[in-house]
Amino acid sequence: MRPFTMERLPLLAALLIVGGCSAATGSRSAAFERDVGVGSQSDVVEQVRITMQKYQFQIQQRSEAPPLFWETQWRARAPFPDEQELGVSNAQVRLLIRARERTTASTLGPVLAVRVTVENRVQMLGSDSWDQTLVTDTFREWAAELAQDLRTRLDVGIRVFDPPPCCT
Repeated sequence: MRPFTMERLPLLAALLIVGGCSAATGSRSAAFERDVGVGSQSDVVEQVRITMQKYQFQIQQRSEAPPLFWETQWRARAPFPDEQELGVSNAQVRLLIRARERTTASTLGPVLAVRVTVENRVQMLGSDSWDQTLVTDTFREWAAELAQDLRTRLDVGIRVFDPPPCCT
């Protein structure tokens, strides 16, 4: 980690001004969103559970009746190197996952389309407030890896459909 120096102060000030203006207009947030695939309700619930465990997220609230929804608690993480260069001292991340019915054409049950949102917030050196507007390339890369992991699980997973009411 490179130490914070006075020569970085103009960059930090410009970043905070731009971030503050963006936050005031509501046009920018530190969220990464990606559609990650489709699956049956049982398959989506299972693959989301596995992904949450792998990345050590704790569920804060959820709805497992369509449309499905999961929101995790904020989880502390180490600041990425490009965040540290900007003066970030603390960072947190959380997931929001939504699965909406895509089609009911299947005789085996509805197919759900899954969307992942990865939210980021940081604290700058010397500040107690959280900034949810800072998005760095490394954060985007990390969030894309998480989304790709869930996409892969949904793509290669065995589709598990609940049995029809007639056959239970």
